Amino acid sequence: MYAEFLIEEPEAAMENPHLAHIMLRSQQTVYNLVRNIVDLEKLNSGDSLSYKKTSCDLTQIVCEAAEIVGAEARDKEIELIYYPNPESIMVEADYQQLQRVFLNLTSNAVKYTPANGKVDIVTETIDDRAEVIIQDNGYGIAAEELPIYLTDSAEWINSKIKR
Repeated sequence: MYAEFLIEEPEAAMENPHLAHIMLRSQQTVYNLVRNIVDLEKLNSGDSLSYKKTSCDLTQIVCEAAEIVGAEARDKEIELIYYPNPESIMVEADYQQLQRVFLNLTSNAVKYTPANGKVDIVTETIDDRAEVIIQDNGYGIAAEELPIYLTDSAEWINSKIKR
């Protein structure tokens, strides 16, 4: 979407040099989508996924997801606001898998929010915990379906991750 925007208004690149960085991250997102498909095929065939823990900044990962999905939100006239934690939130995790999770959650929030809606994203620390809140005014998941959905998905995903 940013590439289309720059083709229509090339002077925007001079006014907003950060657009090139967003475009590169979007390219990485497409690569990750292909990886998702390959990973799903692995899981469906009975294989497990592996991951590599590194120290990564949760605030940055969530910010990148918000920037990437921002163009889609603007197209739907959805107000997407990210309230980052003032300091980095360092976590030990697989950077790419964590990025995949927050990109998926942010994308779904925008996807299922009606036009002219709102999506708020907050990263914060509470005691020794990191917390990310993604809140939208979409139609959501029915309350009676939510516990089963979360429990079954979490158990299934955990059984497929190689530790």
